[in-house]
Amino acid sequence: MYIDSPLTNTNFILSGDRFLKAWNEELQFETPIYHANSVSAYTEAEQLSRDSDNEQSSGSTGSLGGSAPVEIDFTAWITDAVVFKEWQIARDSEFDLIEFRENNLSFSHIFRDAGNTYVRFAAANADGTCTYYSTTYDISIGESDIKCPNAFSPGTEDGVNDIWKVSYKSIISFECHIFNRWGQKMCSFNNPADGWDGKYKGKVVPSGVYYYVIKAKGADGRSYNLKGDINIINYERSGSPGTPGS
Repeated sequence: MYIDSPLTNTNFILSGDRFLKAWNEELQFETPIYHANSVSAYTEAEQLSRDSDNEQSSGSTGSLGGSAPVEIDFTAWITDAVVFKEWQIARDSEFDLIEFRENNLSFSHIFRDAGNTYVRFAAANADGTCTYYSTTYDISIGESDIKCPNAFSPGTEDGVNDIWKVSYKSIISFECHIFNRWGQKMCSFNNPADGWDGKYKGKVVPSGVYYYVIKAKGADGRSYNLKGDINIINYERSGSPGTPGS
């Protein structure tokens, strides 16, 4: 009788029939502990979500990657005989050139470069006679993009289109400054998920034309130097148009 090599330290109990009793033999025999030599593992990858309503989606549902930066938690569970273990990250699916290694069973990694990156878990026993490689995780980061709206209506009661935000994808560095027509800065922010609520010093500014200046960099290496106008509409208040609220 042959059985697969156990993945954990194991002992066996062999049971006989009535003939053993007739021969004055024990009906059960327990073997010494067999120390496992074969290795295996179970792995998981979980992508952390971001709560951003203006980030463009990319990639299919259930796949890893999308709009950079992408943070993913990796976890592995191993069997008793595993001595050597590591996570491996490479830009080629054959892992000819491994760019990053991690010896902990669990770790988190942020992917910032556009294109495909591959991750797998490797394990081996003490003498290297038995090895294991997990399924390869394919993380696909999309090309960058920024789109800027040219109008919004701050201070509205329905909450529709009342914040000026860019639409973006795979942006890894970002800064935005907004000015009135006289060059006075209304606000600044460095997270593309943020925006301008149309306020200056806590008060909604008058209707008119304002201007944005954006400097950003994408995961694909693309640089953005954007300038344009923002029209504030559907808002009435006292004061001279274009001047900041008092």
